[in-house]
Amino acid sequence: MKLLEQFSEDQKSAVERVTQLFKEHGAEIYLVGGCVRDSLLGLSPKDIDIEVYQLPSKTIESILSKNFKIDTVGKNFGVYLLKGYSIDISLRNQKLGLSIRILKFLETLICTQKMRLFGGILP
Repeated sequence: MKLLEQFSEDQKSAVERVTQLFKEHGAEIYLVGGCVRDSLLGLSPKDIDIEVYQLPSKTIESILSKNFKIDTVGKNFGVYLLKGYSIDISLRNQKLGLSIRILKFLETLICTQKMRLFGGILP
């Protein structure tokens, strides 16, 4: 099953619009975090996490504010919430080279694999 098929029609439409707008400005965007993890585990995602590459935060904020109602959280990290859609949009952390969300996803994936290997929940 495709990941987007698990989202509401409003969420799918918003993701498609965000994708179109950002790609028009030369960005790369990826679904990341819990929505990808949950999909891999066969669960319904609770929200959508999108990561944006190759666009500065001011451009992202400008594009989003013209097309959606947004909340800016973690301004130092560049995280934007699309109101009414359960969609979080974030910048890749330039200093780390990887995003915090990708690192958290990898950590979750590793923990999940350890639980499968050892048959229990790890502390």
